[in-house]
Amino acid sequence: MWKKTGDIESDEINLKPEGATNKKTARGVSTIGTQAVITGEIKGNEDLLVMGNFDGTIILDNNVVTVGKNGKVKGKIQAKTVTVEGRVDGDLTAREKIVLKASAKVKANIVTARLVMDDGCHFQGGIDMSNMESKPAPTKAETKPNSPKPVNLKR
Repeated sequence: MWKKTGDIESDEINLKPEGATNKKTARGVSTIGTQAVITGEIKGNEDLLVMGNFDGTIILDNNVVTVGKNGKVKGKIQAKTVTVEGRVDGDLTAREKIVLKASAKVKANIVTARLVMDDGCHFQGGIDMSNMESKPAPTKAETKPNSPKPVNLKR
């Protein structure tokens, strides 16, 4: 009914974000469209493709976040995998990996287990890979402080 043509070329959008490994993951993708301007916090259990403008915090610990070529994010992104083709100004944290494509322009502090930077990407900031390892996101039980455990001393 409302067919809009000419604004987006089909090769601009990668509907299966990097890190998506099966059909179920590829289908569960939320999109912030090219004309959208959103401010706030996003939490959920679905992959996210940012083609528009987002200012705030994105927390998708078990999912993939992709910032498309026309996407702009100002704030914090925390996910399993983050792929940037557009612009990011803030902090990037990924449990598994962060990918900066050739078209990426990133001004951020990065914390991740693995980092891929394509030739031609622009990056300014810090990188911390010292305390990261590819492991599942913590559950509520795991985020509680550890209590001391008794020690058995045999004499």
